[in-house]
Amino acid sequence: MGSDRARSAVDANGRSHDVAGLYVGDASLIPASLPVNPSLTIMAPAARVADRLGKELTG
Repeated sequence: MGSDRARSAVDANGRSHDVAGLYVGDASLIPASLPVNPSLTIMAPAARVADRLGKELTG
C-alpha cells in the first residue's frame, strides 16, 4: 500500500494502481511474513478497504 506506483501495487485504500476497479483486501497487503497468527492483522486493512470501497460505491 502506498502512493508511489514504483514501490507499491495499491494505494492506501487498497485500489490497484494499474487495474481499474481492482481492490486488494487480503494478506497480500502485509509486506512481510508474520511470526504469529496474523488473523487480526489481516482483518484490519481488509476492514479499511471494505469501508472505503463502500463509501465510494454509495456516494
